[in-house]
Amino acid sequence: MGCALSKLFGGSRHEQLSDGDAEEAPKVYSWEKRDKMDVKNFMVDGEKDEVVGRMPGSINGQQFIIQNCENCDIYVFDHCATVTVDDCINCRIYIAAIKTSIFVRDSTDCVIATCCQQFRTRDCKKLECWLSCVTQPIIEATTGIKFGCLQIHHPQLRQQLNDAGISVFNNNWSSIHDFTPVPGENNYGLMSQDIQLTSRLPFPSKEPFNSIELSIDPEKSEIPLTLGVKQRPSGHRCLVAIYPCDNQRALADQALSTLASLSLVQTLEVKLSESQAKNIFSSESHVTKVRFYST
Repeated sequence: MGCALSKLFGGSRHEQLSDGDAEEAPKVYSWEKRDKMDVKNFMVDGEKDEVVGRMPGSINGQQFIIQNCENCDIYVFDHCATVTVDDCINCRIYIAAIKTSIFVRDSTDCVIATCCQQFRTRDCKKLECWLSCVTQPIIEATTGIKFGCLQIHHPQLRQQLNDAGISVFNNNWSSIHDFTPVPGENNYGLMSQDIQLTSRLPFPSKEPFNSIELSIDPEKSEIPLTLGVKQRPSGHRCLVAIYPCDNQRALADQALSTLASLSLVQTLEVKLSESQAKNIFSSESHVTKVRFYST
């Protein structure tokens, strides 16, 4: 019966293909052609007493993880999407630009320097954080943490900041929000401006990271040095407004250079409505400029 049915329906699949018909190749879709990423390239894990990191172009906006490291110098000279730092002890960490957030958790005695949209800590002790942060830095269950305004330059940084969508003129490094305040105590403080970044985070001497031309010269820094709202000095104050133009950043840099002898409290890059401009400047001429540049 088995043989009869086989002949009736044309034989087995193998027998049908043996007549010269080729089996149809499996379809390959465009989304299957993407190269698979090695997660180890986007992670520093379990290092001890080492100088490690990533060079420009190696991350390209991907997520990055730093965890379980002790007594390490870690340099990420690239822009990332999100960064997590977990369970690190006595580490010094530099990350050029972070498009969204950096989360620092369960870490102790670390120095962290970065430009980011959001900075958050949880269950940390004794951190020094040098920041350019678009939003308020947030701490939770964290003690002994200090903040400073990041001053740094390397040739790739400006483009990396652009790739991460970060405006260094929106820097709220000193406007800390403490989710878990302790009555009568202060979990955080601001560092003295006499302290230099390199006294806490040495520039790399190991190849290939020492090939990056780093500087903390305020005149070269991509981030303007600001005192922060909590260290606002007494005395005369002024507001300097720079309107949008083709060379807006160059004009801002020129204005900052001209005002170098003055103390800069805070900078802000914002799109104003006509009503906002009128309330701030109390002048129709400024409203006219806002109206012109908004069209």
